[in-house]
Parts: sequence; structure tokens; C-alpha cells
Amino acid sequence: MKSILIFITIIFFGQQSFSQEGVPISINKQFYLYGNTAVIGNNIVSKHETEPFNDRKVINDEVKMKYVDIDMDETTFSSSQATLIIPENSSKIVYAVLYWSAIYKYDKGVLRRQGEKKIYKGNESNRDTNINKIKLKLPNSSYKTITGKIIYDDFTIKAFPNNTPYACYADITNLLNETKQVNGEYTLANIRATQGFISGGCSGGWLLYVVYEAPSDHPIYVTTYNGFIQVNKKNTSTIVFKDFKTQEEGFVKTNLTLATLEGDHRLKTDQCLVLNPKDSIYVALGNLLRRDKNFLIVRLLLMKMNLKTENHIVKTL
Repeated sequence: MKSILIFITIIFFGQQSFSQEGVPISINKQFYLYGNTAVIGNNIVSKHETEPFNDRKVINDEVKMKYVDIDMDETTFSSSQATLIIPENSSKIVYAVLYWSAIYKYDKGVLRRQGEKKIYKGNESNRDTNINKIKLKLPNSSYKTITGKIIYDDFTIKAFPNNTPYACYADITNLLNETKQVNGEYTLANIRATQGFISGGCSGGWLLYVVYEAPSDHPIYVTTYNGFIQVNKKNTSTIVFKDFKTQEEGFVKTNLTLATLEGDHRLKTDQCLVLNPKDSIYVALGNLLRRDKNFLIVRLLLMKMNLKTENHIVKTL
């Protein structure tokens, strides 16, 4: 058998405190096909509603956040876009899934200072419980209401009482197969998140993960994982990939697609490592933009990392 590509989608939540909590990462979907995958996404809170914010010198605890809202539509309170491009020779959308996640303890929070102490306050009673209902606009189309499944909602669990994150997903494969135009601008609207200030900082965003069939020289093996976990230097998570076939000799080309809700550039406490089973040493992943000791550094990061390896254990911290 020739080399196989493996694609993984995971949601991580990075914070400075608390014990390991959340929903354990588990397999969601598996495919074996000729084709490839694509992933797009964007933030839904920032310093400005339409202008990009790229100041890496501050942490988002210190930034007064507001909804990104670019659609000029009075029926939506938040909106952001990303462009999907898949090859014209693709024959079928095998799987298309939306993920969205945010910090959502209350609608708006304020920050008060008492000397060096920071006090965050907000009204939890005005939190909307419909976190799994959003709006999606396909290319050259109008908004459709999407009702997804809740992966995790801390509002009832209280594992992260200072932040109250949540994560949801929805299978929209049929929508993409029925639309006349797959490539183009996708707009997500009405994703709920805390605005203003909150302990740990406001954050939120979405991603669209697409698996499609297309002519190719070699088959690929695709696995998507659902979960919501906290990772930092004290709380690590190990994921073992198994039960898939590869060639017996040579390299296996592997792609990892990771999604993180939180990961300030200044907080260098997160890594993603791959185990080399020959010498039992973890090799940290990194590139020119994301150093190996600060890998998961943007809110709802969309990262595709190409590996040539025989390893199949990934560790995040």
C-alpha cells in the first residue's frame, strides 16, 4: 500500500489554571477515499468590528472585545467570512462539518481595578442558551439557520467558572452537495460570545472542515475527532492514532488540523508534540510563525502541519 494522508480536527482550550476538564477527545468520523480535505474559518470577536487586530504584545484579557460584524445586515449581531476553494475536478463532498466555539459567561463584561487586582464582572442571567443555533450563508446565497449539536457547555458544568466556554458542531454535508456553488465566501453569523472583558479574555470563532473526492494517485485515510479539553504546561493530553493501514516501509505523510479556542502569543505554555517510538522522544511541532514552545497561539487557530513520520502518538500541552 502506498502512503496515506491522515487528517485530524481537534478543539483545544488553553488557559492558565484549573485541572484537566472538558470532554475527552474521541473519533467522530472516518473515511478512506481518493481525494483531499480543506479547512477555513475566522474569529467572531476582536478589538474592532471590521478591522483586523494583530498586536502580539498584549493578551486579550487587556483588550475590550466586540463582535466582528462584516455583513452590513441588521438581522445579525455578529458575522465573519472565509473563502473556500477546492479543486474543480472534485466529484463529491463526502463530509462537511461546521465547528464554533467561544467564551460565553455573560453577554458583556466589565473590568474594574483595585490597586494591582483585576475584578471582572458581568450579568450571567442575560446569557442566551441557544448557543447551538447560528446562521450560515453559502456563496451567492442567503442566510440559513443551522442548529448544531453541543459538544461542551460549561454554563451547567462549571468546570471553568471564570470563563464558561462552549463548543458546538453541525454536519452540513447535504447543504454543500445541494448548492450550485461550493467555492466562494462563507459567512457565519450570530455566534454568541462574551464581549468586553472577562477573566482569561474574550475569544471565539468558527471553522468549516470539508472532505471531498477527487482524482489522486494515492488514497487517504481521514479521521475527525470531537472533544473539548484544556491544555497547558500542567495539563497535557495524549492522543493515540491506531487501527489504520500504512505502507510497511518508508515515510507516511501526515496532516494534522488543529483548532484552539485560546492561545495568547505572549503566554508561551502550549505545544503539540509527536512521539518517535524508536527512542521514546517527543518531537515538538513548529514553523516560522508558530514556535515549538508556543504552537497554539491564536484564537480558533486553523493549522495544517505536514509531517513525514512513522509516528502515531500526538501529545498536546
